Amino acid sequence: MRRLWTIYGRLRGLLLKRRIEREMEEEMRFHIRMRAALNFESGMPTDLASIEAKKRFGNLGLIKESCRDIIGGGLMETLLADLRYGVRMLLRKPMFTVIAVVTLALGIGANTAIFSVVNSLLLRPLPYRDAGKLVLVFETEPQLAKAPVSGPDFVDWNRQNTAFESMAAGGEDDANLTGNGDPRRVAIEPVSAGFFEMLGAAPLLGRSFRPDEDHPAHDAVVILGSALWKEQFGSDPEIIGKYIKLDGTSHQVIGVMPAEFRPTGIWGFKPDLWKPLGVERFEKNRGNHRLWVMARLKEGTSVAQAQSEMESLASALAATYPKSNSDIGAKVVPLQDQVVGKVRSALLVLFGAVAFVLLISCVNVASLLITRAIGRRQEIAIRGALGATRARLVRQMVTEGILLSTIGASAGLLLALAGKQFLLKLSPADYIPRATEIDLSPAVLIFTAGISLLAGILFGALPAASEEATAGALTAKSSSAIGGPQAGRLRALLVVMEIALGLVLLIGAGLMIHSLQKLLAVNPGFDGRGVLTMRLDLPQSRYPKAEQRVAFVDQLLDRIHSIPGVRFAAECNQLPLSGGGNGVIQIEGRPRASGFSGPLVQPTIVTSDYFEAMRISLLNGRTFTDLDREGSTGVAVINETAARRFWANEDPIGKRLAFGDSDKPEWLEVIGIVGDIHQWKLETRPIPEVYLAYPQAAENVTRLVIRGESDPGQLTAAIRAQLSDINKDLPISELATMQSIVDRASAEQRFQALLMTIFGAVALALSAVGVYGVMAYAVSQRTHEFAIRKALGATRYDIFRLVMTRGAGLSLAGVAIGLGIAFGVTRVMLTLLYEVTTTDTLTFVAMPLLLMTVALIACYVPARRSVRLDPMAGLRHE
Repeated sequence: MRRLWTIYGRLRGLLLKRRIEREMEEEMRFHIRMRAALNFESGMPTDLASIEAKKRFGNLGLIKESCRDIIGGGLMETLLADLRYGVRMLLRKPMFTVIAVVTLALGIGANTAIFSVVNSLLLRPLPYRDAGKLVLVFETEPQLAKAPVSGPDFVDWNRQNTAFESMAAGGEDDANLTGNGDPRRVAIEPVSAGFFEMLGAAPLLGRSFRPDEDHPAHDAVVILGSALWKEQFGSDPEIIGKYIKLDGTSHQVIGVMPAEFRPTGIWGFKPDLWKPLGVERFEKNRGNHRLWVMARLKEGTSVAQAQSEMESLASALAATYPKSNSDIGAKVVPLQDQVVGKVRSALLVLFGAVAFVLLISCVNVASLLITRAIGRRQEIAIRGALGATRARLVRQMVTEGILLSTIGASAGLLLALAGKQFLLKLSPADYIPRATEIDLSPAVLIFTAGISLLAGILFGALPAASEEATAGALTAKSSSAIGGPQAGRLRALLVVMEIALGLVLLIGAGLMIHSLQKLLAVNPGFDGRGVLTMRLDLPQSRYPKAEQRVAFVDQLLDRIHSIPGVRFAAECNQLPLSGGGNGVIQIEGRPRASGFSGPLVQPTIVTSDYFEAMRISLLNGRTFTDLDREGSTGVAVINETAARRFWANEDPIGKRLAFGDSDKPEWLEVIGIVGDIHQWKLETRPIPEVYLAYPQAAENVTRLVIRGESDPGQLTAAIRAQLSDINKDLPISELATMQSIVDRASAEQRFQALLMTIFGAVALALSAVGVYGVMAYAVSQRTHEFAIRKALGATRYDIFRLVMTRGAGLSLAGVAIGLGIAFGVTRVMLTLLYEVTTTDTLTFVAMPLLLMTVALIACYVPARRSVRLDPMAGLRHE
């Protein structure tokens, strides 16, 4: 009823307004007729009397408009009229409309695409219950700001804390899934009981883990991820209660998670299934740090309060267990920060870059609208003479600007859809977290509508702000009166702004490109060309002893060596540029450090041909041979960094070291020194690394490194066949060439540099268009002046220099302002650069020179046109 009453009231008001308008019009006509009749009686002609009556009574159209404003409801009619008029004006100048719409679509589309990513990653909460209360709790070590947690420490934290509503722990594991088609390596996330409940996630089928199942003796149960359930088990609705084999051990399926459940992705890990953690298996070893810990804050508890309590608990544990916890602290990090931390800075920089692109687009369109407004000066003067107020004229221009920005925004949305897909396809694998959640949500559409409205007001109001564009005389000639000092100064100011903003983007792109060049010039310490790598995981149930694992690897490597085209075949437990574990060592003859205060090194287990296969240079001593096996003297090869740091003034060959801080160390003799390789990232300096002989330290996880004589990918089928002959249930995983791993190491920087280069190129193009437009317009308006100058003896060179000097002056002013802005703005890029400062001299010299060159080229075309003017034609020019 209320809605019907509202509609009735509106209709009644509309009818009343129409009636009053008709009555006012009839009254005005009556007064006009009466005045005409009276003047006619006095001898004045009828037409002159009518004109005189209208003059004395006032502007009929203006009076009607004022009546509508007083009555109410006229604003909507005026707006519709303005929109209709604006559409006609845009259709009248199709080339202008296309240029303006394309320019706006670039700016608005780029902003919408980047904002859709920013909204999904930084603004939208994680898809868990009360995600803002979820935090991760790390341990800290002297050389690690965020380290994994030991099982006993988690148990103590869970029992003693008062800041958290609940806590859960998890880790990373994998296994060979067999018995359901081809063998498959699956990623497993062991989690403690209550993990899914803490996230507010319920299984699609079945149930989650019970507390009694979170024990090593009762943990043969699993919950499948949706993708694994569909791919490996055909979405079997009867899967609950069935058994699957992981590394030969049967596990019962008790649940299936829904497709919309997003794994937490700690450290980039993507689990295929979950199983109970059984934290008791870690309770006897406080030095085994391998778990992540998640917690939910209690209501009213802040991250800072939780951090303070965890620091107190860490101090108490250090006092209770000085040997293992003396150097261990705690750090509380919001889960959202951990998930998006690595891309936050890059996204904000890119968002700032596209904001600059939008500003440049708006400035460009504003310059176009000023030119058009000046061309419409006579029309605007006529409207003013007919009674239109300045506010009314400004409103018309702003309405046209908003109409133009709305069309540009619509085209920008289509561009944003394509840009989002391009962004995701171009980005490195796993670089953008939560990529599947990125969409053009209502928040993104509101953002697009908001920026298009602001843009329309901005470049619609700028032309209206010029007195020269909205004032004039009816007698002014269409060309000589067009424009004026104020309009010219405003256009020049816009071009200066455009150049300044464009220079900031160019400098940002230049810094990223220079940084990428520095990164690509880094020597990784090995030659990855022609090398094929793959991972094998030997099940503990079938290969429980070290000698069994050694025998398997030896047999497999012998078979691979026999394949035609294979030059070297070796094994390692971790590949370069792929991270790895670390540990402390003690050096014979030196004081033994306790806990994590000792020297931190990275152990890598390899077979004898590894250094030849990877072409890692031998600097001193020797590498491993087939004689370095279990039972013989323990040996080790160290890298150059370890030799320099631990034996700076002596020869390391023959010295002994041992891992851990045991009272009875197992000494390893240093037999050789090899060159440094980058084990983690190209931008991370190599850390001390100790290589161990595989027969003396065999593990279940092994990675094959095969160097071929040609394309290594051609060896894959033959290697699979040899592996199948030995053990058909072993799946191959992480198959890749070493060169692709090297390329992946710089993929993030390539991606960031490419996007900044694209934005910089767009800014450069828009700036060039802006300079060209201003100079071309200036030349067209000074035709008469140039003709007079030529008639008085000015040479073509004088005219050319006059135009070029004007363009160079505007460009120099923009470059000077842009340099000042860039010095301050580029500081936010510091974390994205490698061995390049934010005030890099080369970039701050090269980019302004590039922009000046392009700007002068844009000035050259209208300058060349000016010298070709015929003086006689110019003198006849209006």
